[in-house]
Amino acid sequence: MPQSQGNLVHALVVAAAHALILSVAPGHAADYPTKAVNLYIGSAPAGSTDMLGRVLAKSLETVLGQPVIVQNRTGAGGGVMATQLMNSAPDGYSLGMAISNAYSGNPVVSAATTKYRFGDFTHLASVSKGQCALVTSASKPYKTFNDLLAAAKRGEQPVYASQSPLTRILADFVAKVAHVKFKIINVQGGGEIMQSVLGNHADFGFSGGPHVEHVAAGQMRVLASAEDDRLPSSPDVPTLKELGYNITSCSFFLVSAPKGLPADIKANLSAALEKAIQSPEVQGLIANLHYPPYYLGPDAVTKVLEEETNLLTSAVARINE
Repeated sequence: MPQSQGNLVHALVVAAAHALILSVAPGHAADYPTKAVNLYIGSAPAGSTDMLGRVLAKSLETVLGQPVIVQNRTGAGGGVMATQLMNSAPDGYSLGMAISNAYSGNPVVSAATTKYRFGDFTHLASVSKGQCALVTSASKPYKTFNDLLAAAKRGEQPVYASQSPLTRILADFVAKVAHVKFKIINVQGGGEIMQSVLGNHADFGFSGGPHVEHVAAGQMRVLASAEDDRLPSSPDVPTLKELGYNITSCSFFLVSAPKGLPADIKANLSAALEKAIQSPEVQGLIANLHYPPYYLGPDAVTKVLEEETNLLTSAVARINE
């Protein structure tokens, strides 16, 4: 056989072998998924993130045709889970669900102890959004946020209930800009914030959503929305931005994967997640939790995370001036 023909045959054999390897290699959309998918949840059982994650897992099982195994990884506001997810193989079999602040807030507020940044992941979809707000007891004299600030300017030092460094930032930033002082008390979780405010141990506190039922019952009032927009449950209450404080805490629930997820698997998972999120089961739970629908695909959700990160970075810089 002439050398040129031999080279051609060799090239064709190599190309065919490469194509065969790709066709049978694990982790490509042609055969994905072939086994159970792990969904790590960055919160304790029975919380909103956990409840949403478990119902989403069931819907995703139906779409993917494989089991979706839920495992809780608690600690550091989702940071423990995010660290594990970052170190997992980018093959589509390891997913994580957490609130957005685990990715946009932790690296800013706890930079020394957070070993990742929001760009160290493939963010796939948002599931829903909290109703983040600053709230007070209905028994308190503060009818508006400006009433609270007026008390602070009189030197009363209103007590603020905070559950994490991220929720504390809101009070620290407002105090810095308004030239007032708040007394901060640290509690464990949103439930304890509600107890502190309702029990008059705190004058106001941060809430990611548990306040909605208390407001409806006449026990609490919302002083300001900590979201980009006014809350669906309190449309007459302005946002912090409207009040002149350029900060938000737009925590939403999202599903992410390790960085480096192959493009075909990313597309497969994105489509599957969108279908699962829109299922009656997931949407029904979102409604029962009094959260608004909030689905974003990979590009949009990554953009929002970047915006959150930049805003929090600016807020921390202002606080530290």
